[in-house]
Amino acid sequence: MWISELSDDTKIPVDTIKHYLRIGVLHRGDAVGHRRAEYDESHVARLKLVRAMTEVGEMKLENVRRVFEAVDDSQTTLRAAVGPAHYELSRGILDGKTPSEASLAIVDAVIVKQGWEIDGNSTHRLALAVSLDTLDEIGDLVIDGLLDCYAEAM
Repeated sequence: MWISELSDDTKIPVDTIKHYLRIGVLHRGDAVGHRRAEYDESHVARLKLVRAMTEVGEMKLENVRRVFEAVDDSQTTLRAAVGPAHYELSRGILDGKTPSEASLAIVDAVIVKQGWEIDGNSTHRLALAVSLDTLDEIGDLVIDGLLDCYAEAM
């Protein structure tokens, strides 16, 4: 697809897509001429992820770029690549909120079960507990074992 079609599919203006290409947040398309390129579903997926990271996660584009560089670097371990994204997203989730003791207990149980060594004041630990509180507030329950499933996937 051409850049105009990519823009139509993602509802992201062409100028913004070009900016993402310039700063390295979006990978280049396949060149079909000096000034034209074709884009595919990987570009659509990346743009959706950029939008989620910047709008929902409130990450700055520079941080998004660094996260993608780490993920795209074949020499980087998954843990090292995911860490920066989690850190940036966790900071936005906390935003001065204090998690409930019940949610902290759930998070701590997962940490123990996985055998992880995480500081009690870890941004990630606190943000996950705040996220569980938020889900509880909107009536979206996290079923038993779901966090274990995600933890094992990581």
